[in-house]
Amino acid sequence: MVTVSHIVEKVVKDQPHLEDAIERDIVSFAKLAEYIKPEVEQELGKEVNHGAVVMALTRLSERLQGGSGKPLNPEKFGEVEMSIRSDVMEMTMVKSPKSFEGIRGLYSIVDFESGDVLNVIQGNHEVTIIASRKYGKKFEHELRGEKIIRKIGGLSSLSIKFPPALVETPGFFSLVTRQLAWHGINIVEMVSTLTELTIVIGDKDITRAYGSLQELFKKLERKEK
Repeated sequence: MVTVSHIVEKVVKDQPHLEDAIERDIVSFAKLAEYIKPEVEQELGKEVNHGAVVMALTRLSERLQGGSGKPLNPEKFGEVEMSIRSDVMEMTMVKSPKSFEGIRGLYSIVDFESGDVLNVIQGNHEVTIIASRKYGKKFEHELRGEKIIRKIGGLSSLSIKFPPALVETPGFFSLVTRQLAWHGINIVEMVSTLTELTIVIGDKDITRAYGSLQELFKKLERKEK
């Protein structure tokens, strides 16, 4: 049987910022109940008492803050390492039969030993290249004849190196993106490998992004102990 509690939980989980606010204990349940009550009534198909919604939010809060409301089982967050690289650019072009002929040439240009960046992301119709900004002109020459859709400068990359134990932890990437969204930080691009997540962010936001994620990982590390 569908109850008010079931509907309230669904409404909250469909809006991640609400779930975050409840878990952080920074929201008035009375005000939030007023806000979601019409949606709860629409889902349930009948009028609902304001107090019943408040009670459902209270119970949901207890589960979330107690850790039982999330499938996430944090492990080894103390081993997470972060690093920042500045002066990054992004270039996106239309994918063509000859695209990868030019892309192969990019790898001989970049000095990886000095820590320079080159990531190539292939979609069905487009290819995005993330690289150190100083190679911009050389890349454009190498890719001459390709249709460049967009070029963005003024970017930095934040790389998160995490232990293999976190690879199979449900919700890990979601934790990262929600934390940045909570702080109003826009993600330009994301690149992931088995144990590394690289997030491309505007230069103006990179310091706040690093600080907010450092705060998140320290909080999760404390929960383990």
